[in-house]
Amino acid sequence: MNINGAFPSNHLRAADLNGRSFTLLMGDVKMAELDDGEKPALHFQNAEKPLVLNKTNASTIAAIYGEETQNWFGQKIEIYPTETDYQGKRVACIRVRAPQGQQTQQQAAMTAQAPAAAPGISHQQNAAMAGQMPPPGPLDDEIPFAPIRDLP
Repeated sequence: MNINGAFPSNHLRAADLNGRSFTLLMGDVKMAELDDGEKPALHFQNAEKPLVLNKTNASTIAAIYGEETQNWFGQKIEIYPTETDYQGKRVACIRVRAPQGQQTQQQAAMTAQAPAAAPGISHQQNAAMAGQMPPPGPLDDEIPFAPIRDLP
């Protein structure tokens, strides 16, 4: 008998994934009443059980699709089993990540803002030409230093 079958759950658990990752289509986020209070639960269009969101998973999805949960609907997210430290013990958990090949909103914004580097020009020189930083000044070779003394 699989012991996880003795304790059924209405929400996804790491054991439900059987060691595999899945790419799912997100649906609505609804508040779910749990033993330790109310928490957001992410429902999926192509899975029966919702995933109760912890701060880590909610922040990860927000970094990919934005903080407004309405914008998550119909978007893909990959869920996968892993482990985390909880109350001094190593426990199984579910984590989320962008599907392979998809950038987060932060990565896309940084890519859009980064000027394309011209051949043979450093990133600093390229940024200076784009007006993002002042051009480098002349080198100051007159660096004062104290002579090395022997210790007594």
